[in-house]
Amino acid sequence: MLTRLLTKYHLTMTDVEIGGERCMTQYVATGRRALHEVQYCLWALAQATDTKCWFNKAARYTGGEKRIVWFGLPPDVEMAVYLTGAIKAAMDRELAGWRIRARAVGDETGRSSAHSFLVGMAGRVSERLLAIKANDRASTLASTGRDLVVVKDAVVKREFAKLGLKLRSNGSSGTGARDSAALAAGRAAGDRVAFNRGVGQGGGGTALLGR
Repeated sequence: MLTRLLTKYHLTMTDVEIGGERCMTQYVATGRRALHEVQYCLWALAQATDTKCWFNKAARYTGGEKRIVWFGLPPDVEMAVYLTGAIKAAMDRELAGWRIRARAVGDETGRSSAHSFLVGMAGRVSERLLAIKANDRASTLASTGRDLVVVKDAVVKREFAKLGLKLRSNGSSGTGARDSAALAAGRAAGDRVAFNRGVGQGGGGTALLGR
């Protein structure tokens, strides 16, 4: 009976298994009221991991810090949370190194320039994430004939609707990046971020976005 149904509706066992999954919500604490520039990677991260992402304020006892909220299938949420932390750590490391090099040659390294550097880095990381995902999606489609993104998107939309949440834009526009040299340096730094360790893997794990 199952075989006949799969054949009739052009489904695979993967489709059926994913369709029966339940989504989860996970919060990432930022420890601050103003979000880190990693926020400029979050849309690309959501696309790359087939998840939804938004911000909310934690309870009053935390000082009203903003939290990043990830929602989706459990393995995808785990991936998104890991990548958020890994990219933020890489941005902080690259920023520290850039400041040392920039100060050595007398370049500006103040808050505005640092912000421009991180915005540039976030932009380049986002481009790379989307390219990796597009390649991964094309490879899966070519090898299996199935587009798992479509299947998972239907599940996430169904489960998100059950939450009854109404998300809205924060009303901000632009990134505020004004230092073109720092922006370019940040983009170069974005090329140095490695995406070669899988969730739950050791140092030589599989590709992060591999399926």
